[in-house]
Amino acid sequence: MIFLTEKNTLKAYGTIYDGDGLEFVYQYERLAKVYDEVIVRLHTYGGSVFDGNLIFNILNATKPKLIIDGVAASMGGILLTAVDDVSIVENGFIMLHAPSSGGRGNAKDHESAAKLLRMMQRNFVEKLMAKTNLPLNEVEKFLDGDNWFSAQEAKEIGLVKHVIPARITPAMPVENPREMGEQQMYNAYAQLLTNTESEKFYNQNSNNTEMKQMIIAAFQLNSVSADSSDTAVLNALKDVFAEKQNELNESNQARVNAENSLQEFKEEQVKAFVEAYAKENKVSDDKKEALINIGKTSGLEALAQVIDTAPKNQAPGISGMIKNAGNTSVDSAKASWTWDDWQQKDPRGLEALAVNDKDAYNELLNNKFRK
Repeated sequence: MIFLTEKNTLKAYGTIYDGDGLEFVYQYERLAKVYDEVIVRLHTYGGSVFDGNLIFNILNATKPKLIIDGVAASMGGILLTAVDDVSIVENGFIMLHAPSSGGRGNAKDHESAAKLLRMMQRNFVEKLMAKTNLPLNEVEKFLDGDNWFSAQEAKEIGLVKHVIPARITPAMPVENPREMGEQQMYNAYAQLLTNTESEKFYNQNSNNTEMKQMIIAAFQLNSVSADSSDTAVLNALKDVFAEKQNELNESNQARVNAENSLQEFKEEQVKAFVEAYAKENKVSDDKKEALINIGKTSGLEALAQVIDTAPKNQAPGISGMIKNAGNTSVDSAKASWTWDDWQQKDPRGLEALAVNDKDAYNELLNNKFRK
């Protein structure tokens, strides 16, 4: 449908597509928050019964003024039963018929569809009886084929309360509505959409259609088209976003799992390295734990550097486990280094001193910070 709001008036023109019920409710409630009285102007040849029921429910709950600007056919005619104060233009028409559907499937599918249609029809009959105060046998005739009512006829049977001056002259002569059909009857009042207000809206709607086409193409929304309601396109877009979010979540989880596996692998390397070192050297459990922690936090290469700077009296064989085996904890070239020298020239060696030559490390520390 096309929706246009101006002050306290909501115009709803066109086919009631899937999703239009929610859009109507949104537009109506937006006006109801601002205005004490809302006026609904309707021109439709029907559409979705389910979305029509959403429109019916809010009209029935709030009882606004309802004005038929041209045609109210099929589900549009049933909407008249939602409110008491219904007006129709003097050259307008109402059409009632039984609900219908089409589709494919087996016998069970068609039986289910028929059951649903019968339920809808009973609901239509109940609404019409309550609106017109006519007996069941008369109301049932309204749903046997397409039954057209002029403005005056609709008033006589109680479908509308007022007949008001026409807004436009139909674009074609209306002599036999049954032969013309609901869509042609709707088209006869196309001028409703060409006044200043509606023209402005149509331009907006054209831009809206182009925008929807761009969105549909960009996100490959195969379930909707540019003719679908804004709500339907929005729901399709939400589905795409939800799918993309799930893909992102799965990707992030896979990355976390890979990082965890890599970390576990590195930690196993560190443990194996320390165990091999401990077998060839007299290493206490505390020192093993310290070495493992260095490997976990700084990596295997840093751990190898720490062991490289271990005192020369370590057990033979360690030089084969690590690169560039060291000599003494502090060789002659480094003996005169200050704390700052170590940090600038060999920060890893300074870390190694904390493990392998605590006295030298503490002396540097005291000279630097405890003068």
